[in-house]
This record gives sequence, C-alpha cells and structure tokens, in this order.
Amino acid sequence: MTRLRWCILLVLGTAAAFGSGLSFEEQAAVQESLRYLPPNIRSYYMERAGFDMWPSAQARPESTGLRLVGKWGAGPSYRVTGRDSIIYLSRGSQVAIINYADTANPIVLGYIEAPGLVAKSVLVGNRLCVSSGYIETFDVSDAANPVKLGSVLARAPAIDVVDTMVYTLYRDSFKVFSFADPANPRLLGACRDSGYDLSVCNGYAYVAHDYGLFVLDVRDPSNPHRIASLGFGTLNVRARGNICCATVYNGQSSEIAFKILDVRNPASPVPLATVDSCGGYDIYLRDTLAFLSGYYVAGHGFRILDISDSTHPTTIGSCATADVGNGVWANPSRSLAFVADDFGGLVTISIADMHEPAVRGAMLKAGISYSVAIQGRYAYVAQSGLGLKILDVADPRFPTEVGSVDSTRDVIASSVAVRDSFAFIGWVTHPWLRLADVSDPRNPRKVAACDLFNPAEDMVWRDSLLYVAEIARLQVVNVARPRQAVLIGTCVVGDLHQAGLWLQNDLLRRALNV
Repeated sequence: MTRLRWCILLVLGTAAAFGSGLSFEEQAAVQESLRYLPPNIRSYYMERAGFDMWPSAQARPESTGLRLVGKWGAGPSYRVTGRDSIIYLSRGSQVAIINYADTANPIVLGYIEAPGLVAKSVLVGNRLCVSSGYIETFDVSDAANPVKLGSVLARAPAIDVVDTMVYTLYRDSFKVFSFADPANPRLLGACRDSGYDLSVCNGYAYVAHDYGLFVLDVRDPSNPHRIASLGFGTLNVRARGNICCATVYNGQSSEIAFKILDVRNPASPVPLATVDSCGGYDIYLRDTLAFLSGYYVAGHGFRILDISDSTHPTTIGSCATADVGNGVWANPSRSLAFVADDFGGLVTISIADMHEPAVRGAMLKAGISYSVAIQGRYAYVAQSGLGLKILDVADPRFPTEVGSVDSTRDVIASSVAVRDSFAFIGWVTHPWLRLADVSDPRNPRKVAACDLFNPAEDMVWRDSLLYVAEIARLQVVNVARPRQAVLIGTCVVGDLHQAGLWLQNDLLRRALNV
C-alpha cells in the first residue's frame, strides 16, 4: 500500500478510534503521517477527519487570553508563481517575494505574512491572491511593497482566480467570490462539491478529487453545478483552451500518469493521451510545454513535456531535486524554471537546454523548529536540517533572521539554551552538545563541545549547571567555564522520549512522553 493510502487510512482510522477527543500526541501523530503531502491534499484529509488545519482563522483572543502580535512564518515551500523576474513563493505561513533579475544573486524583496499555512498563491495582473484560511488580495504593482486590498474568511486549500472572480474549494463546498471591490468581497454562489485542486477555464471549473475528475459549470457564478465526472483518482488539474491536463492514478497512488483530455465539450471530456509513470503534485502550462513539479515517489522529479500534439505528448527532459517538488513555475524566455521543493526551498533549474535541465541552486530552505530560547532582543531557534537560527525580535511584529550556526540542509539542532554570550545547542551528531559564541548574534561561532549519552531534547541552564533531558537519561553538565564544559552527573530515567525540563527551587521536573 502506498504512502498516500496509508496516510488516508491513518487519519480516518485514528479519528474513528478516538472520535473528537484526540490527545495532543495523537493529533501530532496524524499530522506527522501527512507531513509530506502538500497543504491542499493534507488539509482535505485532516478536515475530513475533523481536524482544524487553520485554527487561527476563527480563534478569538478572549477564548485563549492570547493575541498574536507577530511571527516568523518560514516553512516548507509549497507553491510558486511569478511574472518576468519576480517570483512569489508560498512557504510555511508566508509568501516570499524574490527578484531574480540577477539569476546568480537573487534578492528577497520581502514577505507577506499570512494568518495560517499558505496553500496557494495566484497572480493575476498586479494582484496576488493568497489562500491561508483567509482569501487575501494584494496589490503587487510594487513588488517590494505589497499592499493588502481586502480579505474574506474562506478555508480553501484549493483556489483559482479569473479576472476578479475567486473560486475556492473546501471539503464539501465549492464557492465563487467576487473581488471586483477587493475591500468588500462578496460570495456569489456555492454548491456541494469537494476536492484538493482546481482549475477554471472558459466558464468551467475542473476539480481534482480522490474519486475522480469533476467538471462544474460556473458560467453563472450564482449557480455553479457539476456537469461531468471521470472515474480516476486525480492529484491535480490544469485547463487551458480546449485541453485539460491532469496527474491521475488508479488504485495505487504511486502509479501515476499524465493525462490530456479534450474539453471542447466540457460536459463530455474525451481522453486524448496518457503518459504512464509521469506526473507531479503541480502542473504549469506554457505555450506548447507542460512543466511537472515532481512527486514523492523516486523517479518522479521535475519534468518537461512537449504537448504541441495533444494526442502524443512526449518527455523532453527531466532532473531530480533534493526534496519533494510541490509546485512549479517556469519562464522559458529567461531559460529558467522554479520548483517549490518542500524543505529544500526554492530550486532554480536552468532550461537553456530543455533536453538536459540542470539544478542551478536553491534558497530559502526550511526546517522544523524544535526549541526556542529568548535573550534580550534575540530569539534562538533550534531547527531540523538547518541548525540554529537567530532572530531579531526587537519589533515582535516583524521577527527578522540575522544569523545562524551550520545552516545547511543536513544539520539537526534539537534544543537550545542561552546565557550571556553563549548558546548551548543540542546536536543530533557527535558530539551531542555544542557551544556557540553569540556575543555578535549576526556572526555566531562554534567554540566548544561536550559529548552526552544521547542528543539533548531539552535543557535548563541554572547558575553554573546545565541540566539536559535526553532519551532515557537526565545529565548534568558543569558550565562554570562554558568553553570547558564537563559532564558531572547522570541519572537513568527509563526508556522514554520527547522530554521537557522544568526547574523550580531545588526540584527538577521532567515532562515525559512515551
């Protein structure tokens, strides 16, 4: 059974077994099982099982006593779009705006921070539409200074935009909004339909669903309704003119295929061609070319297809990226393609020779944040894959990354504790404990190390002692001289993991999770 099927069974089976009373650990397990799926597919199955993908979209401050004032929204890259030399990358809960005029030295112009996880961004003219639990529109005529025009609460993991009309898809509802007056968007119509990808063309909406490819007539936005369905599981769909391209699967989600349909009569789509063992999480159509982002199964990387003859599409070239290609956009006039490569960030691919596309570089990689420590105006974040990140939080509305320690793809920092000019970092390679001089947070330096029994999962620094929680161990390190840290005590506490520490007076408490 493939990963997608296992994910579906796990999320539905867990919900059935525990109902709505899932513990935090059980919810985390379900989310982890779906972590490698793009947000549009992940949210479909989570919400189908009763999970809230965008709790911030409706949470009220009085319900928690907390109010969000700012965030660092960096995360995995999911979708990418652009125009000319400006790229818009949906990553985590933000959209990064990047200028690629100088391809050797791309510049991040800024970020749009969204209320929740960004599922997709669509660029139409000078307007960028962002879906993140809200549908927000921005004027990006000055890309370095986007201006928010309006928003509406709409949980929509899949969206498409035509002129001023925004089409959304959520669990069991398809909706049409008018953003003609972006400050006052209006719901025009809706119908009961669901899926996890959407493409609108010539007055018809094409919906990708686990149970088939659906066609909706949306010429009258007040009365959208389904007019056709085809019985093959569909991952994504892109329609243009008289054709519709889709990545489909039958039974096994690892066995995907690229399919082209003739939709001159949308009520009766006609299959024109199928390319087996071909497809991806995203499709971008440009002239006579189809660009495929990639897929989690080995052998399904970035690919370029010639679809000039829609009855005989052929592969021109392909190449692999480091992670999972969730999204793709290309600018053939500049011989570049871009892949939103999950934790691998934004990957730039040269397509000067389309028969031999080549990865040119990557930027804005992401990791999972395991631990955070605050000292003064700086936050120190331990991340998987990227080591230690240092953020300036003097203005809590706009945290800014200013420094890092070993910020590469394969360095895992599991925890962090900070005092004065030093940061102790839990490392998931020997030696397990590293010391960094952070007297200049913009230029931190590793200066010492101390080995432990296991990687540090949490740490508390009190006086001259560092208390370290690990798998099956609690250890104490003398850090009176931080550059010569010495392990002085060990206590076996059982075969447990995901530990946390709390020190009060002379009592050390350890939170444990089996």
